[in-house]
Amino acid sequence: MGEEKPAPGIDGYESKYMAGGGAPVHREKMIWKLHWILLVWVPFLWVLAGMILAGMGSKPAPAAMALLPLAMSALFALLWAMFAVLRVHVTEREVHIQYGLFGPHIPVDAIDSCEVVGYEFSKFGGWGIRRAMDGTWAYSLMGDSDKVVEIRWTEGGKTKKVVVSSRDPARLVEQIRAVRAKASLSTGVRVAQAALRVASDQGPEPAQEEPAQAEPTSTRSAARKE
Repeated sequence: MGEEKPAPGIDGYESKYMAGGGAPVHREKMIWKLHWILLVWVPFLWVLAGMILAGMGSKPAPAAMALLPLAMSALFALLWAMFAVLRVHVTEREVHIQYGLFGPHIPVDAIDSCEVVGYEFSKFGGWGIRRAMDGTWAYSLMGDSDKVVEIRWTEGGKTKKVVVSSRDPARLVEQIRAVRAKASLSTGVRVAQAALRVASDQGPEPAQEEPAQAEPTSTRSAARKE
């Protein structure tokens, strides 16, 4: 079999880090509308570090102090790179959610339910990657729609739940339900085929001999009289 080609519009990051589940039948790439808030601090901190290194004023600060704003600028840049983009891929085998570098791989055949729900800000205590007290994980974008997609699935005998932001929550639910229905149908076909193979390997059951019918009592009595 040839290598699966990436879906149209897929970027280099997705083809490299999110291609394990196969070609996506539905994909979303959402950029946090306020991502610039993290980047705006980077040049300001660089200028501050430069001023410290230049030794401005009558009592210049030690050069080592410049490490603090430089470290903070690196942190803001890292946070921007990690949390500016939320990606959701739906393939025939899995739903892959990735916010920055984090997110679950959810097997399609393990999904129990999928629906549009309202995002409970108080439950998660904010936006971004959050974990509620009941174990639910949220991958949400601040400033996006107040509607999210809730997915429940079974893993290791335990029920897990995640909510994720979507550009079109109803469309995402529709796509997940479609691939789940297809996976369920394929599983049913495979089970039926396996049952037929087992029956074929065992061969036909040997015919059972019918027990001999007892001779009627009246017939035996007549034979003795003769």
